[in-house]
Parts: sequence; structure tokens; C-alpha cells
Amino acid sequence: MIGWIRQHRMKFMLWIAPWVMGDMADEAKEKGYALKKTTAGHSWEGDDVVLVDFTNPDAVDFWQKGLVKVLKQGVQAFKMDRSEELVPATRDIRADDGRTMLEVRNDYPVQYAQAAYEACRNVWGDDFLLVPRAGYTHSSRYAAFWGGDIASPAEGLRAAIIAQQRNAVMGYPVWGSDIGGYWGGDIDREVTARWLGFGCFSAIMEVGPTENLAFWSMAKEPHYDAELIAIWRLYAKLHERLMRYSYDCAEQAHQEGTPVVRPLFLMYPNQEQSWQDWQSYMYGPDILVSAIWRKGKQQHTLYLPAGERWIDAWTEKIYKGGREVTVDAPVYKIPIFVRQGSEVDLGDLQSLYDESLRIARDEPNIKQLEKKAFARE
Repeated sequence: MIGWIRQHRMKFMLWIAPWVMGDMADEAKEKGYALKKTTAGHSWEGDDVVLVDFTNPDAVDFWQKGLVKVLKQGVQAFKMDRSEELVPATRDIRADDGRTMLEVRNDYPVQYAQAAYEACRNVWGDDFLLVPRAGYTHSSRYAAFWGGDIASPAEGLRAAIIAQQRNAVMGYPVWGSDIGGYWGGDIDREVTARWLGFGCFSAIMEVGPTENLAFWSMAKEPHYDAELIAIWRLYAKLHERLMRYSYDCAEQAHQEGTPVVRPLFLMYPNQEQSWQDWQSYMYGPDILVSAIWRKGKQQHTLYLPAGERWIDAWTEKIYKGGREVTVDAPVYKIPIFVRQGSEVDLGDLQSLYDESLRIARDEPNIKQLEKKAFARE
């Protein structure tokens, strides 16, 4: 995602949902563009919030016109929330096209993504990004995806590692997660550090919410977290270095359906250990990484597939595949191996981390920087 933003000079990315509020809600109800509500107990539900009936072409046009107003202000990307848990699943309510909401429910996230896709394309051509959390068959025609509101403890990272590979084989080839988690207790700095490495080798690298705070303004000590800032810089830089490589993988996904992230069993189905090492996967055709989710680890054991020679990106040591290897894995280091013979060059990763740590330890005056930023605005 960082590479996409830099390459396209994107001005804004905003959050949206498949509902309308205020005057638009009143108009939607008056014209019959709204779905009836059968759920309750959510703080955002009320008479001034209604779900749009995307089976109604006039309702779609109504919703898109509101979206276009935002797009013309410079927005080129949307993080598309909801479209699943508030949608009624009942035979007692019918959508505009005559189907019951029980029949429409799975199709609703697809309709939502399609409506946003068409509005964005009319304004920006092919130069936009949609990232929903909910999807169904055909959703990937219109959008990339993120894993929704995931928990912040170590088990949340474990779930993300599994979810990314499951999505890859389920037809969602471009995917990412909320690095650091969204809920489930205080942000865990060790888990977040590991998540940054994992997020680097996701098609979408998105940091946060991290309690809606930055690594230089965390709620608990160390408030200014030089180590996390350095790890973030390391993997943000690396993700950017991989921009061309990742873009080529996304292009292949678009043309052929081959996912950006490829479980080992997808690439090496005849090797039994490829089915057992679920923490390791291929990022594109030439990079193998092994994500770490358990806390307190300083070493990690992973399987290197047979038939290849693998270069440790951290040490440049070459390993013959077809066996397990154990490598050092301090908190800032995700194990990375490059297929020998490929054109991938990740650079000197240890030097990049050391440089990032030196920069991060030179703590700036945040308040002064904020004043300068607001002054420029």
C-alpha cells in the first residue's frame, strides 16, 4: 500500500460504509432506497442511519452521487467497512429486485464493492483503490481486501497469518491486515514488531489502528518507541523496494488469478512438509518468508522446499532446500529467503535496520514538528 500511495501521489484514503445518514437517510427512506432493519443493539443504528438497497439501480445511483462528491475533492481510495453483520438475513424482507434478504445477503458485499468501483472508475479511471473487509464470490473483481477488526494479542497475528493464506486460495489474491491489531486489549509491542515484518510481505501493508496512536505517542511506556519506529521504517523501506515486484505479482493475479501470497503447499504440493509448515509462505515466485507469532522467540525453525537453493536475505548464507533450518530471529527480524537464480535484490537488511535505529533514537521535538506542519497548512 505504501508503494501504491507514493507512486500515485494519492491525496486521501477515507472510511466508508454501505449506509447513508442525516438528510440523505431521510431521502433514501422517502424514495424507497433503504433496506428495512431487523437488527438492534448497535450504537450506530438509529432513524438517521439506513442501509442502501443495492439491488435498486436508482438507489445505487443515489449512493454513487454522494460518493462522487467526495471523489472530486481528491479522494482516490476507500477502506470499505461493514456490508455483512448489519445486513438482514430473513425471508420476511424483500429487496427491490424481488429476492428475499436471505437470498441477497451474501451478494450484498459484492454489490457494495461494485457500486463503489463504478463510481471511482468514472472519476479516476484505473487510478484508485478499494479495500473492503467483507466479500463473496466475484468481490475480487472490484477490490483488494483487508482482514477486518482483528485482535491485537499474539493470537490475532496467528489468525492473520492463516487468514492471508486462506484468502489466497479462496480467490482473494490481494490482501492485508491491521498491523498491531484493532481490539482485544492493549497493543503488544513485541507482537506489533513481528506483525510489521509479516505486513511487509502482504500485498497491502497497513499500520494500525495501534489504539489510534503512533509509535512516537503511545499510551504506555515507552511513549516514544524508538525500536518500533526503527522496525516500522525497516519494513516500510523494504516494502517500497519491492514495489515493482509486488506490482508484477498483482498484475499476474489480475490476469491469471495467481495470488500474491502463495502457501508452500500451492507451490510445492508434492512435498509433505509444505503442508505442515503453515507459518512459511512464498511472497510472489521468488521470496520465502516465515512469520513468527509466538512471543519470546529468538530463533525460528522453518522448511525450505526441495529442488531449490535458498539465500538467507539477512546473512547471504546459501541453503540447499528439502530440509528444515533454524535461524536467528530477534524481534526485528522476520526470516526471509530468496530463491537462488532470481533477480530479487533486497539490499543489506541489517544495515538498513541499524540505520533506522540510529535515526529513530534521535528523538525529535514532536510538538515543534506539529506546529510547523499546521503552519504550512
